[in-house]
Amino acid sequence: MHISSIARVGIFGSAGSGKSNTAYVLLEELRARGLCCAIIDIYDEYHGLKGTERVRAAEISPGQLANDLRISNASVTISLSGVDRQIWVRDFVQSCLRMKRNDPITIVLDEAHNFAPQSGKAKSKIAIMQLASEGRKQGYGCVLISQRIAKLDK
Repeated sequence: MHISSIARVGIFGSAGSGKSNTAYVLLEELRARGLCCAIIDIYDEYHGLKGTERVRAAEISPGQLANDLRISNASVTISLSGVDRQIWVRDFVQSCLRMKRNDPITIVLDEAHNFAPQSGKAKSKIAIMQLASEGRKQGYGCVLISQRIAKLDK
């Protein structure tokens, strides 16, 4: 597969089906090609991913991280421990979308159904839907990972 950037990718499957492994392989390929990734990691599963720096959301504002990623070509794994996950993700994605990028970046959202649910309200839902529908225009791709595709907004 030729990978130069990612627009929208979904990785879906039941528990134990290999979603995390698939995501690892995809992310390693992106990093091997010098592409930037921001992995939003609610369970700290991706912090050992080669070529990424671990960032604790509790220690940096979403806007500051978005700006840092715009300036650098770094890849990060974002630990959401200690913050309101939906608000932090909403603010990060909105900050990213306000900043046009010259180089593409892929935002990876594990357990995406928690941030953009099919039913119910989530503070992050509108931002995630905007990322998926309009992010490519600003240089952002997205990978949504979930074991509950029926619970993810279509």
